Amino acid sequence: MNLTRDLMKLNSRRLYAFFAAMLFVMVAGCSRNSIKLENVYRTSDSLNCHTVFADTRKSIVEHSEILIQLGTIDTLDDSSPDAAIIHDHGKAVILDLLESKQDGDVLRQSYSGKGYKLNLNYRSKDLDNGTIYHDSYYDGTCRVSHGKLYAEMHVEGVRNRL
Repeated sequence: MNLTRDLMKLNSRRLYAFFAAMLFVMVAGCSRNSIKLENVYRTSDSLNCHTVFADTRKSIVEHSEILIQLGTIDTLDDSSPDAAIIHDHGKAVILDLLESKQDGDVLRQSYSGKGYKLNLNYRSKDLDNGTIYHDSYYDGTCRVSHGKLYAEMHVEGVRNRL
């Protein structure tokens, strides 16, 4: 009888330890410092978009995937402010250009809005397509942050021709 009770206590302790470990894994997994930008498949109507970025040039050209859009905001004023649009949690987030500077062949741009910050660094590259014409594209990195959450990734972009 005591042996059965001891086995039940041992099994309940193991079960408790198992559930405690699972809870820890779930909580730790949910609290990681990561933002996942969402792909969209068309440019925003709020932006006169001149450049788009995604994971790869191929993602843009062949699949119309867009992670970051750059351009100017449509306004009734004479000036049109430079901006970027990203998508997070199903919503478009408009970010205002804070700074843009050329550092050698790298363009460094900083955007901010609604608690989000975007730092985009990229350079122009040529893609030899086997003809006398060369397609240019952009190659770089970006960092997006919102509070303590952030994402850093490699991006490639093209001029928006739509």
